[in-house]
Amino acid sequence: ALWEEDFSAVKAFLDELKNQEISDPRAYFLQHPEALKKCASMIRVLDVNKATLKLFQARDKDELLISLEQTFAEKSLEWFCNGLVTLTEGATRFNTTGINRTLSGRDIEVDLRLSVAPGFEKNMGKVIVSMIDVTRERELDRMKNEFISTAAHELRTPLTTVMGFSELLATKESRRRFSSADKEEFLRLICEKARNLERIVDDLLDVSHIESGRPLLLAKTHCPISELLESVVPYHQKTTIKHEILIDCGDVQQKILMDPDRMAQVLDNLLSNAIKYSPAGGTIAITGRIRGDNYEITISDQGIGMNPEQLKHIFDKFYRADASNTAIGGLGLGMSIVQNIVERHGGTIQVESVPSQGTRVSFSIPLTEPTDGI
Repeated sequence: ALWEEDFSAVKAFLDELKNQEISDPRAYFLQHPEALKKCASMIRVLDVNKATLKLFQARDKDELLISLEQTFAEKSLEWFCNGLVTLTEGATRFNTTGINRTLSGRDIEVDLRLSVAPGFEKNMGKVIVSMIDVTRERELDRMKNEFISTAAHELRTPLTTVMGFSELLATKESRRRFSSADKEEFLRLICEKARNLERIVDDLLDVSHIESGRPLLLAKTHCPISELLESVVPYHQKTTIKHEILIDCGDVQQKILMDPDRMAQVLDNLLSNAIKYSPAGGTIAITGRIRGDNYEITISDQGIGMNPEQLKHIFDKFYRADASNTAIGGLGLGMSIVQNIVERHGGTIQVESVPSQGTRVSFSIPLTEPTDGI
């Protein structure tokens, strides 16, 4: 987005500050925020390009020009102050990242570059301002940084359990202190947490594979629904006493073309989410039906659900709806990987959710390999 602007009135104001022997313009502007707003109002916009209209969601140049005050958010004052200070020091270029606001009221983060046109250094009568919308990039950076911190925590939690109970079973002296039931429970916890570690590592490897642009490899075979269910459901039912997992898949011997390990990963992830996000318990229903040339599986829970904003980001990598310290654990990778696996099978996936009522995830994959028509 490009703006051609006239800063001559602003230059006159800055020169007046110098004449008043104000040695620290930054401190002056911080103490007099009204002066910053006055300077902003002094800028005269000469022209803008179409990219500017699109970025600020204006129908035409006239609409943008009569609404310029709306594009200047409260958070814009900081970068604007830095820019004015740079200009008072005699510079003709200024780069920063700042906040502006669209005419619809949405804050955007922009990479902003200000350049005084050659020949206009004395009065700054022509200044070119370029803006690149980096809102999404900055959000991804924040999400990735948060992800690294979360991943370290998620790895440490099961690892601590595995190491702790392994040490208790490592020597004869320590083993004598525990009953057979205790030792069986320790081994159960070690196996459970080791499985959690394996899932985390697999997710990390999968997302690395996807991010590099390489498709996940599939080894498809005609596999009955019963094998898929038996490979995943019993384990999850054993991990919870608050939930009842009900299965209604009609003919469980129905065969579909799939990679059994990858589809087990899909079902494992969706069931894990259903249990995790319904902490009060309840029924988790798995239904399966033939829909035309596809087989559709739906997993429904009675959990905390999601609002429309959270639902919009459900397949985003690194996205976690609640990133607070009290949030339910997770890396924010699972649904992105699930979507990739389903789509690699030629299928589709949809999510419906209502806050405090639960979530319903449905995915369908072709019963047979699609063939091109002649």
